[in-house]
Amino acid sequence: MRQTISALCVLSSLVAFTVVARADQPPHAVPAPAVDNPLTAGKAETATLAGGCYWGMQELFEHVKGVKRVVAGFSGAAEAPPDAGGMAGSGSMAGAGGMAGASGMAGANGMAGASGMAGASGMAAANGTAANGTAGSKAAPAEAVQITFDPGQISYGQILHIYFSAAHDPTQRDRQTPDVGAEYRSNIFYADEQQQQIAEAYIAQLTKAHAYASEIVTLVTPLQQFNRVPEAQQDYYLKHPDLPYIVQVDGPRMAAFRTLFTDMYVAKPAKH
Repeated sequence: MRQTISALCVLSSLVAFTVVARADQPPHAVPAPAVDNPLTAGKAETATLAGGCYWGMQELFEHVKGVKRVVAGFSGAAEAPPDAGGMAGSGSMAGAGGMAGASGMAGANGMAGASGMAGASGMAAANGTAANGTAGSKAAPAEAVQITFDPGQISYGQILHIYFSAAHDPTQRDRQTPDVGAEYRSNIFYADEQQQQIAEAYIAQLTKAHAYASEIVTLVTPLQQFNRVPEAQQDYYLKHPDLPYIVQVDGPRMAAFRTLFTDMYVAKPAKH
């Protein structure tokens, strides 16, 4: 989200009343990963994840036990998005009925913004794979969070368990209701081969278990670069707790996290 994205998120909150059931879908109790690292004291590690608007992702992971820092930004391209911190990008927001946001068109078959990014009916990937094995030529930057965590308190697999259970809906392609566009895609950016193996094994495990009614479309791609967004966008939920978008969209996910992972919730948020 860029400087003017607040207005777009407020616009999306107008349709949130019709899609709040979709916002309730991501909280979905799924099995813990069978392949994971053991809890081992050592230097801090990072996990970079995309799963829709970074406001909610940052809020949720800042309240996870063992997480030391969560930074909101963009990942998925070699360069920072040209409009990060400036004007709104090409992605638009839509409700269940295909209501379009200010900067693009949306309908039942997907959307295309000013730059022609694929919407719900197609996706782009950068040397990556999704559960269906498709890959595109180049990914647009995705809204993401970079999580610094203590591997002695929480494992990479446990972070992914929360990611797939409460943080977002991994079956929505190039969107997270009510936000539409490739920048809102489900994407795991692995920092090393071990993270890649854990992520891919977990998606295969969830797919085999039919953990979701629909196909998992989460991309697993190498981390090339992470670009922090301006301070005004960091911890947005703390600065604007009564914003309809925060209440309607992010609230249910946070509540589900607290319900599903009672022992992992900490009241005091980590710093960014």
